[in-house]
Formats: sequence, C-alpha cells, structure tokens
Amino acid sequence: MLSSRWRVFIPNCLVLTYNLLAVWFLSCCVSAQSNSHVQHLISRAEAGHLKEEMELAHIFRMGLGVPRDTAEAAKWTLKAANQGDPVAQTNIGYAYFMGLGVSVNQAEAFKWFQRAAVSNFAPAEHDLGILLIRGLGVQQDIASGVRWVTKAAQQNFAPAELHLGILYFLGIGMERDQTTAIPWIRKAVKQDYAPAEFLLGQLYEDGQGVAADLSQATQWFEKAAARGDARAQNALGRLYEKGTGVPRDKAEAAHWYTLAAENGDAFACANLARMDAGADGGTPDTASAYFWALAARRMPSPDTDPLPSEFVEALRKSQSSEDALRIEAQVEEWIQNHPSSLSAEEYRLPNLHEHDPVSPKP
Repeated sequence: MLSSRWRVFIPNCLVLTYNLLAVWFLSCCVSAQSNSHVQHLISRAEAGHLKEEMELAHIFRMGLGVPRDTAEAAKWTLKAANQGDPVAQTNIGYAYFMGLGVSVNQAEAFKWFQRAAVSNFAPAEHDLGILLIRGLGVQQDIASGVRWVTKAAQQNFAPAELHLGILYFLGIGMERDQTTAIPWIRKAVKQDYAPAEFLLGQLYEDGQGVAADLSQATQWFEKAAARGDARAQNALGRLYEKGTGVPRDKAEAAHWYTLAAENGDAFACANLARMDAGADGGTPDTASAYFWALAARRMPSPDTDPLPSEFVEALRKSQSSEDALRIEAQVEEWIQNHPSSLSAEEYRLPNLHEHDPVSPKP
C-alpha cells in the first residue's frame, strides 16, 4: 500500500514550467523598464515583432516599470502565440488554465498546449500529456498522455522525467515498474529539480523503491528545502519535531515549518498551530495557534482539512471576540501576501509547473 503522502505527487501539471521558463526569460531581459523603453517595445510589438511581444507580456505580468496587468500580459502573449511561437503558445495555454488575464478555459488551454507540442517543445508536450492523463479540457486518454510525457522526458525536461518516473512507480497507463521508475526520478534529481529531490527523500524515508535510509531522506529534503520547496521544508520540520533521523529540536522544527508556511504549505501552517497550541508539552500561545490554524484552513489542501474543525473552534473560543476578529483580519492580510504554491488539486496530484512568461533568446 502506498503512503497517503504519495497523493502529493500523482501528476497535476501546470505550475512549474512557468517559473523554469521565467529564469530563461530573466537571463535575457532587464529587470526594470523605463517608460521610453516600454513605449519602444509597444511600438515594435504593434508592428508584429515577436521578441517585443513576448517581452511586453513579461513586463506587464511582473509589473516591471508598469502597473502589473495580467490581461495586458495575456493580450501580448496571445499575439505572439498566434505567430506560431511554441513558448508563447505554452504560456497562453497556462494563462487559460489558471485564468491569468483571461477567463479559465481548460479546453482552450489544451488547444494551445497541443499546438506547441507538435513543435517538439518539451514543456508543452509535458503539459499536454498531463491534461490527457487527468482529462482536463479534453476527454481522458491516459495512454496518449503517457506518450506525450515520455516524449518530453526523452528531451531531458526535468518535470517530465519526474512524472514519468511516478507514472511507472504507480502503474498509471503502464505496468507498475519501480525498477524503471527510480532511474527516471534520479534523472530529474541530477538536474537539481527540487520536486524530484523531495520525492526521492520521501522514497528513502518510506523505503519505497529504495532501501529505507533516514540519512539519505534528510539529505534530499535539505537539498529541496534549500531551493524553496515548501513540502520539503515541512518534511524537515516534521523530522526535527519528532527527532526522526536528526536530533529532536523544536526550534529547528518551527524554523522549517515557518519557511514552509511562508511558501504556502497548508500542512506547515497546521503544524505551527499544533506546536503553538502546546503539543508535546510546550507552553501554549493560543493567539498564534489560532492564527496558524486559520491560515491552514484558508490554503489549498487535500480532501480532508489539515486540522479538525473542533480544534480550530476551540482555539477561537480561547480568544476574546475582539482578539478573534483581529487575528482573522491578520490572517486575511497574510494570505494575500503568501499565496499557496499548490492548489487543492496539486496536493492530490503532483505539482508540475510554475510557469512564468518568457521570451525567445535574442
């Protein structure tokens, strides 16, 4: 029986290529734009120049020298996509999938990923495959989805390598084969891909597909956590809180839980709430516990809430009406500044992409 934590990994597609591609874009685009430069870009983009269309899309999405405007970003991305650029086609597909500057339309997202995929663009092949596997925007076709993910993995695209490994491990669209799965996961790890490092850590912790080894588990959690992976940060907090494979250290646990919470992990918020409520004999801080409990419930999580309703309600009752309202307002403000990197679907299915618009290299 697979650990329930595996639900975090079963592929959900789109949140990671955006950020991977953003790194590419930022390597060839300045981080701030003068008004005259923006006007020059607009003039060039209106004349149909692809590079300037892509750069404008990025500037408006990120708010670089202009007010942040996802609708304007989507407009210029769509113009570039209509010129046949696979990067733009992938980006506009993501915009439709997430509702960034356009209405959510999974079928339209699928269409654009499909157009980019036929150009052998690995991120689009990967996204297309995941939508087919999940039946989002298209009738579910697991076999076709696996073929597209495989094509992307064969181009050394790290998210596809990871997710192909998961498909083999779980036997989705193929015979379950851990012997084939682990090398694909390790291929993604060799590219310093944090979600793969996190998964490898869980495999070593649980002894699935590899011999159980808490030292190795800790090492891979640390690598992924250092890259900002919230789930790995939460996992490290759990190890330090319990003293599993590392010396028990509540301060270190709280440190990692806090980092994970700030990166949008609902379970880390729940763990902080537990600790602040006096778990394991600690001194209770019910105001802080209520804050983190509310934050946990406001973030995406699996089918079950990270914390029981009775626990949250008891914490609320421990506050005066005035204090409870104040904390609730603080949580709303905090949530606005710390959006979750994972949707509820992504907790059930692995996090694939964190796209950001990019421009072709000059």
